[in-house]
Amino acid sequence: MPTVVVLGAGAIGGLYAAHLGHVATVWAVDPWAAHVAAINAGGLKLEGRGATTVTEVRAVTEAAALRGMSVDLVVVAVKSTDTRAAVGALAPELAGRPVWLSVQNGLGNEEVIAEIAGGPVLQGMTMNAATVLAPGRIRHEVAGPTWFGPHTGVGVDEVQWVAELLRAGGMEPRLEADPRGAIWTKLLFNVGLNAVTALTRLPSARLVEIEEMRELIAGVIREGMAVAERLGIRLEEDPVELATRPRRSGGPAHFASMAQDIFRGRPTEIDALNGAIVRLAEAHGLSAPLNRAITALIRGLERSPWREMAIPEDA
Repeated sequence: MPTVVVLGAGAIGGLYAAHLGHVATVWAVDPWAAHVAAINAGGLKLEGRGATTVTEVRAVTEAAALRGMSVDLVVVAVKSTDTRAAVGALAPELAGRPVWLSVQNGLGNEEVIAEIAGGPVLQGMTMNAATVLAPGRIRHEVAGPTWFGPHTGVGVDEVQWVAELLRAGGMEPRLEADPRGAIWTKLLFNVGLNAVTALTRLPSARLVEIEEMRELIAGVIREGMAVAERLGIRLEEDPVELATRPRRSGGPAHFASMAQDIFRGRPTEIDALNGAIVRLAEAHGLSAPLNRAITALIRGLERSPWREMAIPEDA
């Protein structure tokens, strides 16, 4: 049975740990002591589709607890702001030459992982969405595929086993030689929705019901689409349609990850999302005024003493 380390066991990392725990020995590394204690005491609880599953996952707060461990796969699911510190703490502790798979939001994570870990790195993204409800308890909001493919030091044929492992765990892997089209589709989806959800305090289902918000989201995304075109990246789907399509409302409220970070007083990934679009646009002779404005607004909101709020149970 393979050994997998999930670095960052929040909403998305916890989702991967819960699925892979059925087909692998899974260790979760997360600094949230109460979350780690709950996982070790009663398993990782995953709610969704009208049922709750409990998966045995071993959890630690410090990477040093895994010193000398031989690991096959590391799933990196920490916030982009924490990538360098988290990978830097874990990589020296592991034995062997594990494959590193990033399923993080934003740009630049794989380059940091490759720089620090020095092993084979896969770039990836997920269309799953989840929310941490309490220590040891995660709600699976939206099920979707995981696109991934080689970034550094590995070929497609060498990581077929990763796709098979994800599939055996009940996930939907899509392994491609060049996954940038899918990654940028999700990137632009997040660029359009995440910050606007945080700024308006509206869950995505309510947000896209408002015409002015749909127009704003579309404008933000199209600035990013111009950058993707300049870089020669062919998008997997239309991110404007993905971000603005109607959603089911009246059930549990789902706020984008950036909104959850704002509400809980945590730093956001704005620099790896809208901020990255601004930097790339400038580097390629383009302009991105909407993304620039939204980046500035989120940076201001991060410093606001009135930003925090409780996430409602439904909306």
